[in-house]
Amino acid sequence: NSAYDGNVTPAQEYLKLALNDYDSSEYLGWTNVQKTYVGKEPYWKTTVRLRAKNAFGAFVVNQYTFLNRNNELVTVEQ
Repeated sequence: NSAYDGNVTPAQEYLKLALNDYDSSEYLGWTNVQKTYVGKEPYWKTTVRLRAKNAFGAFVVNQYTFLNRNNELVTVEQ
């Protein structure tokens, strides 16, 4: 996690591409990165809650959970 605001770089890059209006987003918080296992495979997991504009221009709160491995994004759940 970033020492400044807790963000995780691969997750941040994903959000820049996925959100309708990234510049309007407001981060409500990041969880600490935790080691987790899927089967026997280790991953790093973090979750973010944010408020951002949807396709209609209304602000909505969303939560995204990211699994990272070797500093690369593996999966995203919304």
